[in-house]
Amino acid sequence: MQIFHNWSFDGHLLANHGIEILGHRSGDTVHMARLWDTSRQGRGGYKLSSLMQDLLGWGKTDMKEVFGRFKLKKDGTPGKVVYLPDSLTLQTDPNVTMFEKWIHYSTYDTICTWYLYFSLRKELENMSWSPDAIVYENELLKMRADRTLFTFYDCFWRPFGQILTDMERKGMYIDKDYLYQQAEKAQEDKEKRTESFMQWVRSLCPDGKYININSNPQKRHLLFSSITEPDDAGSREPHMRTFQVDNKVEEEEEREEEEGEEGEVLFLSPPRSKRSISLLGLALTPVAYTATGQASTAGQVIQKLAGKPFASPPSYGTAFKDLGGGEEGKAACEALASLLEGEAIEKLLSTFLLPLPEQTDEASRIHTSLNINTETGRLSSQRPNLQNQPALEKDVYRMRKAFSAPPGRKLIIVDYGQLELRIMAQMTGCRSMLDAFEQGGDFHSRTAIDMYRYIAEAVERKEVLLEWNSHDGAPPAPMLKDKFASERRKAKTLNFGIAYGMTKMKVARDWGVSLEEAEETIQTWYSARKEVKQWQEEVIERARRTGYTETFLGRRRYLPEINGRDGVGRGHAERAAINTPIQGGAADIVMMAMLKLRGEERIRRLGWRMVMQIHDEIILEGPEETAEEVFPLVRACMEQPFDSPLSVELPVDGSIADNWYEGK
Repeated sequence: MQIFHNWSFDGHLLANHGIEILGHRSGDTVHMARLWDTSRQGRGGYKLSSLMQDLLGWGKTDMKEVFGRFKLKKDGTPGKVVYLPDSLTLQTDPNVTMFEKWIHYSTYDTICTWYLYFSLRKELENMSWSPDAIVYENELLKMRADRTLFTFYDCFWRPFGQILTDMERKGMYIDKDYLYQQAEKAQEDKEKRTESFMQWVRSLCPDGKYININSNPQKRHLLFSSITEPDDAGSREPHMRTFQVDNKVEEEEEREEEEGEEGEVLFLSPPRSKRSISLLGLALTPVAYTATGQASTAGQVIQKLAGKPFASPPSYGTAFKDLGGGEEGKAACEALASLLEGEAIEKLLSTFLLPLPEQTDEASRIHTSLNINTETGRLSSQRPNLQNQPALEKDVYRMRKAFSAPPGRKLIIVDYGQLELRIMAQMTGCRSMLDAFEQGGDFHSRTAIDMYRYIAEAVERKEVLLEWNSHDGAPPAPMLKDKFASERRKAKTLNFGIAYGMTKMKVARDWGVSLEEAEETIQTWYSARKEVKQWQEEVIERARRTGYTETFLGRRRYLPEINGRDGVGRGHAERAAINTPIQGGAADIVMMAMLKLRGEERIRRLGWRMVMQIHDEIILEGPEETAEEVFPLVRACMEQPFDSPLSVELPVDGSIADNWYEGK
C-alpha cells in the first residue's frame, strides 16, 4: 500500500520536530473531535486514523501494516501471526531502509495530524456557541471577538485538559501499608464467608465440599434443578447430577494402592486430575433467565433468593418460602447471603486492595488517567478507575483511608450538594424547586409535601416535623422522613429519575406497582413542577429540529435517532435530550470551578494543587500550615464559578482531613 507522498523536505528535521507537533496536536484533535461530534461511538470512534478518513479523505496507516513482522515458528520459519515491534526496536534497526521508513512514517503521521487539527478547528469555528451561563472573562476570552465552539475549546476546554494532565502527573498519595493490612483482613473474611456457604452445601450432600463456587452450571443445578417425578410407589428422590471438577485434595486415601501377592504395597498412584461429584437440586423458583432460557445465577438473582438474613430484623428472600421456611429456609438464605458477601469481598480484593499498591510509583503516588470521553462531558478514570469506589455505607474496609496526604501535608475535600437537581431548577426556572432550595433543609421531604396533600396537612397541624435541631433535644413530634418514609423515598427517586427521563414502565418495575399507579405518581410530581415538564417538551422539540441538545455551557450532543422510526432508539434519544443539559451542566460547573481554582493565585502561592476529581467532588493537597487559610478560598471559587451568580445557590460541603475517608 502506498502511504507516502514525494515531498521535498528534510525528513530527519521534520521527524524530530514532528514528535513535539504530534504530541500536542494529537491530544488537541481527540478533544476537539469529541466537542465536534459526541455520537461517534460505534462509527470509528475517535481514533486518529478514523477521524482522518472521515474529515480528510486520507491519513495515517496503522503501524502494524507498515512495520508488522511475522512471528517465527519453532523451526525458525515465518508463521501467520503478525506482531508489531516496539518503537525503540524500529528506530534502532540496523537496516538503513527500515530507519528511513521509520522517519517517513513519523513525518507523514505528524503532517496528517497537523491537517486534522486545522480541519477540526474549522468545523468548530463554523459552530455557534451561546452558553446559558455567563462564564467568567478569563484572559483568553477577553482577547476574542468571536463566539464559536472553538472559542469555548480554546478558552476553557484546552486549559481544563491541562489541569487534568497536571493532576495525572502529580498523582495521589497512597498509604500502601494500610491497603496491605486491609487486604489481609478481607482475605480472612472472604474465606469465612465462603466456608459458611460450603458447609451448608456439604450438609445437603457429601460431595458438596467439592463444589466450584465460580461454576454457574453447578450453582444453577444446586439451586434450581427439580426433584424427580414420583415413581410407582409415589416416592420422590432429589435430582442428582454428576459434574467433573478439578481434584485439589491430595490425601493418602485418595490414592489407589496396588498390592503384591502377600499384600505388600507395590506403589501408590498419583492423585487423579479430575474427580466426579454428585450434587442435588433444590428446585428453587428461578428469579430471572439468561438469553438462552436458563435460570440466571447472577448476583442480583442470588440477592433476591437470600434477602437480608443478617439484618435486624432479618428479611428473608424467596428461598425461605421455597424450602418451607423454618430452619431449613433460614439456613439457605444465610448461606446464599454469605456466598454473595464472599464474592463482593473478592471483587474488592481484585479491583482495589491488591492491585492499587502495585500501581504506585516510588513516591507512593498513583497516577490515574482522567479522560473527557463521555457523551455528557463527565470525566472517566482509567488505569486504575478511582471513581469506582464502593459507596460509603458499603466501604467495609474503609479503602478511602488509603488515599491520603503525605506527612506534613493535608487534603482539602470539597463536594457540591445535589448539583444536578440545582441545575434542573436553574435551567427550568421551576419555582417550586427554587423555593425549596432557598428554604434549605431536606429537599426530598419538601418534594413529598408538594406531592401528597395529606403530608402537607400533617406538617401544617404539626403532627410531623420537617426539620429539627438535635441540639434542642428530642423532637416533640415524629420527623416527616420517618413517619412518611415510603412517600419521601418515592419523591427522592422521582427527583433524580425525572432528570434522566424516568418512564412509567421503570417506576412500575422498580416499585412493583401497576402502570396506572406509576403514571399517576409521575403526574403528581409534575403537578407542582409544571415548568419542568414544559422545559423538557421544549428541549425535545428543539433537538428534533436541530439534531442535537446542549449543555449548560453550550456543548453539543448530537442525537442521530431523535427523528428515527425505531421507537426504542427514539425514546433513548429523547431521554438523552433532557438528561444531557443537566448531567452535562454538572460537568460544566465542576470544570469552571476547577479553572477558577487554578486561576486563584493565593491558592497556588500557598502550595496547594488539585490531585483528584470524582464526579462533583474535588480533592486538593497542600502544606498543613496553610490549610485553614486556603479552605475558604477553595469554597468561594466553587460556590461562584461564574462571573454572575445563578438563580440557585451552589452550596459546597468540605473539610480539611488527613485522608479521603475522614473528609467524607
